[in-house]
Amino acid sequence: MFLFSGQGSQYFHMGRSLLDADPAYRGWLLALDEIARPLLDGSVLAHVHDPSRRKSEDFLAPKPSSAAIVMSECALAFTLIERGVKPDLVCGASLGEFAAAVVAGALSVAQALRLVIEHAACFERHGEPGEVVAVLAPADRFHRDPTLQANAELVFADTNEHFVIAGTAGGMAVVTQRLKSCSIAYARLPVAYAAHSAGIDGARSAVARLFDGERPRPPRIPMLSCAQPGPVRLADHAHFWQALRAPIRLGRVVDSLRSEPSAVDEGALNFIDVGPSGTMANLVERHLAARGWSEESGAPTPRVARVMTPFGGELRRLHDVTQTFGAVAISRTRPARRRPCTAWLFPGQGAQQRGMGRELFERFGALTALADEILGWSVVDLCLHDREGRLRNTAFTQPALYVVNALAHRARIDDGEPEPDFLAGHSLGEYNALHAAGVFDFSTGLRLVRQRGALMARAEGGAMAAVLGMSELEVRGLIDRHGLELDIANLNAPTQVVVSGPRAAVRTAQARFEREGCHAYVILPVSGAFHSRWMRPAAERFAAHVAELELFRPRIPVISNVLARPHPDSEIGRLLVEQIARPVRWTETITGLVERGVERFEEVGHGTVLTKLNEHTLGRSPVSAGRHASSTTFAPTLRTTHALEHT
Repeated sequence: MFLFSGQGSQYFHMGRSLLDADPAYRGWLLALDEIARPLLDGSVLAHVHDPSRRKSEDFLAPKPSSAAIVMSECALAFTLIERGVKPDLVCGASLGEFAAAVVAGALSVAQALRLVIEHAACFERHGEPGEVVAVLAPADRFHRDPTLQANAELVFADTNEHFVIAGTAGGMAVVTQRLKSCSIAYARLPVAYAAHSAGIDGARSAVARLFDGERPRPPRIPMLSCAQPGPVRLADHAHFWQALRAPIRLGRVVDSLRSEPSAVDEGALNFIDVGPSGTMANLVERHLAARGWSEESGAPTPRVARVMTPFGGELRRLHDVTQTFGAVAISRTRPARRRPCTAWLFPGQGAQQRGMGRELFERFGALTALADEILGWSVVDLCLHDREGRLRNTAFTQPALYVVNALAHRARIDDGEPEPDFLAGHSLGEYNALHAAGVFDFSTGLRLVRQRGALMARAEGGAMAAVLGMSELEVRGLIDRHGLELDIANLNAPTQVVVSGPRAAVRTAQARFEREGCHAYVILPVSGAFHSRWMRPAAERFAAHVAELELFRPRIPVISNVLARPHPDSEIGRLLVEQIARPVRWTETITGLVERGVERFEEVGHGTVLTKLNEHTLGRSPVSAGRHASSTTFAPTLRTTHALEHT
């Protein structure tokens, strides 16, 4: 069971080590931040990780803190699911029920983020200022004290060690004075309104209107609630109002699982807290201990795990959770050999970043000057300074990345590194793979890429969007059922599919995908419907340039984007033309290489975009950026939208 905590569990810089060092978590979080940004007129992550803030400061702002909780919980849950840790049940507490509903398939990420942000706005406008306080005393203290009962409501009382109460600012002032007079320790939680009390009742009608036009879906994964008994049948406005208003009864959820062992596969239950503070795991452990749920009682002992806490160690715990609860890893057993079977991977458009290639340009001045002569502009000036903002223009991006990738490859060879067993590149990167295999020389490849980039840049009026959380079959089925004017462009990972089409069609399809359960639908910052039927005119014009070339037999097998298997010697030119208007089959490329015996992937060029994609596919860290990349090995440096934007 995945556990999702609510308001009060957030803090500044939460999940920072995962954001910095885990590419999958970072990728999800950045994608979610893009969705939340227009709802808040700014980045949630920038607010959470504001360098002027200390972790110990209260993170009170209702709208960004609400969004941050849902984003962090969904990002961690999706990361675990991609690594084979898949929940049989989900359970949320308070605001955490929105994130639980996303993972259960009852809400899209976009719906959940809009709803929690607008809920917070309603409480600010229509509710009363208030406080939520944890009291370090047994819960019967509340029931024995008329002053507490008259001025506050009981929010949580499932342990013998403490209870939580909430109320309006005036009432809580009386309460805290009473606690002080009785020498009872208490702590204010970082909640800026009177959650779970009559202090929010004035917002009820406004909150109900937030769901106008929404079509609630039943959860696909069984969903339990801390606000009401039994499984959630429909995640509608009535359900979420109860989640935010009623007391939190986590112990009742745990006890119900014990009383109904059929709800637990093979009689064993594991709890994984995906919240930012580990609060839910702590509470479950205390409840289990208090109830005597142990092997001596005849029931299998549940395991309780958390990943994020304010006290560090998140990367280690993520690894431990994945190893303990994840699916069986892909076997790495191979026949003995002198070195691991290796594939070098070259990134495509989307990996570009100002500053890339600095050391390579200095080291390979002659090749850099040759590139300038062929292109008619300075690669160094574009990559290091980009004064005119052309680095995101396809006509300039593709040649620049080809040069940086090619120089990184040259550096490896000059440094005496053995050539790999296989080569592959994502879209544009396939040209670098072919160059590395000796199919054409540096100059010929650059001229080809220059023509390709220019032709693709002229194809205006199109758009692309990344569909996260749906498989290829699900995306194809949705397109076919509804007659959407879209093509699948990139198959980047098992549940990361990019679609292309006319701009209006791509934007209109967003609501349809979100209603049918995608985790996120991210419109990419590109000007064309790349890798789709709308690129056929560009592909036909490109064919004339390819036909003039002499292409040599590759020294090393190169995996074709179109076929997801090695290029046939006589078909290389045709497949390069087709690639412009056909989907990039990257998932099959990587899994196919593993099936061919590849044990080690190394990314050659700038950034670690392919590291992220391959982690989604293989559920581990199979890609090394290598010492000639301009970023640290395994350190993600790009936004998720960039990772999806290959052309």
